[in-house]
Amino acid sequence: MTKNRLLLVEDDKALSHVLSADLRHSGYDVECVAHGDLVLDRLESYRPDLVLLDVVLPGRSGFELCGQIRRLAPVIMVTARDTKADKLKGLGGGADDYVTKPFQMKRCWPGCER
Repeated sequence: MTKNRLLLVEDDKALSHVLSADLRHSGYDVECVAHGDLVLDRLESYRPDLVLLDVVLPGRSGFELCGQIRRLAPVIMVTARDTKADKLKGLGGGADDYVTKPFQMKRCWPGCER
């Protein structure tokens, strides 16, 4: 059985580590990108089933990238930008959902640093 592929676009190394570990533990294949200028190349080569996209990134922002990413994969924006205007901009730009940080993950397994 093939694992679902997720592309995690997040520049916070600690959050990226914890979130990718949790997703892998849940059975997903996860690739991480920390710079907005690298996202489209990685998207083409990795071909994910879903992209988890931060807004605030070095290089191109998640708002700039969302429409281009959305042509190839669904997008969930995961960001600290929590104003109504930001949410409308993200959803209007093609995001399938918009989740604001901080958020709480439900599970923790032995060795998890939470």
